[in-house]
Amino acid sequence: MKKYFKFLPFILTIILRIPDFFQPYWYTDTGIYSAIGESINHGGILYKTIIDNKPLIIYYLYALLEKLPLSLMFSIQFISLVCALITEYLIYKICEIRFNRDIGLISMFVLTILLGTDFIHSNGANVETIFILFSTLSIYIFFLKENIYKYIYLAGIILGIGFLIKVPVIFDGIFLIFYMLFTYKFLDFFKKSFIYGLGIITPVVLFLLYEISIGNIGNTIKYTFTSNFSYVAIFNHFYGISYTYINLLVYFIILLASYSLYKKGKINIDYIFFTLWLSSDLFVILLTGRPYIHYIIQILPAVSIFFAYIIYNFRNWNLKKSLIISLSTIFVVFLLGEYFFRNELSWQVYDNFSNTFPFYSNFIEYSLGSITRTQYFDTFPYNTNVVHEKRIYTANINYKMASLLDTLNVKNKDIFIAANFPWVYYMTGSYTTHFYTADFIYGSSNNDKRELLLSLEKNRPYVILFYNDGYTIKGFDSFLKKNYSLYKYEYGAKLYKLKG
Repeated sequence: MKKYFKFLPFILTIILRIPDFFQPYWYTDTGIYSAIGESINHGGILYKTIIDNKPLIIYYLYALLEKLPLSLMFSIQFISLVCALITEYLIYKICEIRFNRDIGLISMFVLTILLGTDFIHSNGANVETIFILFSTLSIYIFFLKENIYKYIYLAGIILGIGFLIKVPVIFDGIFLIFYMLFTYKFLDFFKKSFIYGLGIITPVVLFLLYEISIGNIGNTIKYTFTSNFSYVAIFNHFYGISYTYINLLVYFIILLASYSLYKKGKINIDYIFFTLWLSSDLFVILLTGRPYIHYIIQILPAVSIFFAYIIYNFRNWNLKKSLIISLSTIFVVFLLGEYFFRNELSWQVYDNFSNTFPFYSNFIEYSLGSITRTQYFDTFPYNTNVVHEKRIYTANINYKMASLLDTLNVKNKDIFIAANFPWVYYMTGSYTTHFYTADFIYGSSNNDKRELLLSLEKNRPYVILFYNDGYTIKGFDSFLKKNYSLYKYEYGAKLYKLKG
């Protein structure tokens, strides 16, 4: 019976993820990936004519999926589901190597609840749901064959591929490097960490060589690496001290304290394993100073194993040890709550938590025919402009914008949407090569606005859609009057068609 019980988390994950396949096109981040994928498929050059701040894999993945005769929502959610299932299996195997199968089984159930449900917005198919597969696979291969150099190199390559999905995955590699530093003799540490690091940089170097070959290396470095420094909370301060510096200080205090306690025999290798993995992922989650709930997805494999370890061993610990671990865990959860609910962005976290159960109950109503497709789509919140407006609209606004553009038959045409509706490019089969797919990306930068206007003037798109909460761009109105005629004003959007 126990042999078959381990398949239950997989079955439960599949059941919990079924509603994901029936979502409307609503979530902005994935909409950006879809819009960039459309641009690539129509000759756009990543980091040159179409830009965002992540490495290339996620955009080319979307571009590939958009060529398939399937709904993009189905295909990307299928990949997200497969990644979740494989990640669950990998944490079971990691526990089997480091602890035992019972802890592995418990960790799978914990991960199913955290990753399989909508609790931490994993149903949005964020890049975190994909790259944790690569980080967990890298960690598994390392512990499976930690004394064989070719496997260490392979583990590094896999993490390097994850790095080309999203940069923060590198902190799972930093965890392994610190683990080697703490537990190996110096010569072993040097050899293995060097080989592991060499594996990480191999796919990165190949990527950069490709960008050099097409003459795009400057833009690539700018948008995938240097521009991400603006996302780090170095300019956000707490009593005059940067949040980044505070996080860095706390991180190194944890590392030094753990190393000292381990060398003195006060804590065993298990606690080093958990402390290094959890603190490394926690550090990068807090690094930006932005309380986006989906960032937590990165730490879920480590959290799942940690809680499984506590649950399994709790009955065998004395009262003092149980209290210390329990209170420490509660304290950390409390601090995270203070962090994620501390500023104006916390409404997103609250909405996600409060919508978890309705996410499933609404789907049940829809699947039973109690509500229509339009009514079901209405249950998905959408914020029309994440900077200027805090009013919640429905995801149907994407469909209204798409229907408005369809009146001008924009399929396979270069257009520009001056709004926060990147999904609409995919929904209408159109594309843009004017740098930006959502207005919040350029809205706070006058230089970005000037570059955008120059691109629009040089390569005039067939259609421009401007939503009424869009950003003001100096010279934009005169450009429209000179080159475009107002075709329609509907649903709060002005649709302009190129003259002539």
